[in-house]
Amino acid sequence: MSTFKQDLDIDELNLTDEFVKQPSLYLQYQESLQEKETERASFKLELEVLESMLDKEYRDVEGKKPTEAQIKNAIIADVKRIAKYKEYLKLNESTNILKAVVSSLDHKKKSLEKLADLWIAGYYSTPREKSDIKHDRQKRGLNKDK
Repeated sequence: MSTFKQDLDIDELNLTDEFVKQPSLYLQYQESLQEKETERASFKLELEVLESMLDKEYRDVEGKKPTEAQIKNAIIADVKRIAKYKEYLKLNESTNILKAVVSSLDHKKKSLEKLADLWIAGYYSTPREKSDIKHDRQKRGLNKDK
C-alpha cells in the first residue's frame, strides 16, 4: 500500500521528472488492473461452476424433494462455497484498490498540469522590489509615466 502512496506523491520541486514518470506509472497500474479484473472474472466463473455443482448435489438427494429455497440456502451455507466466496471477495477488494489507484493517477495528472500552470504564471517565483518591477516595466515600455 505504501508503494501506491509513493507513486501518487508529487515532488513539486521536480515537475519535469513527475511529468516524465506519469504515463509509465499510469500504464503500469492500468495493466495491473486489467490483469486483476481478468483474474476476478475467471474466479467468478469458478464460483458459479461450484454453485452449479452444489445445486445438482443438493437436488439429487434420494427420497427427498427439496424446495428451491432449501437448495439455495444449502448452497449459500456450504463450506466449499463459503471458502471460495471469501477468496472472491479478496480479489474484488484488490481490484477495487487498483481502480482507485488508476483514478488517483488521473487526479495526479490534473494536479501536475495545475502545478505547471502555477509555475508558468510565476507562482513559485521570488518576490521582487517595487523598484525592480518599475525598472522592468520601463525597459519594456509599459510605464505610462516614463
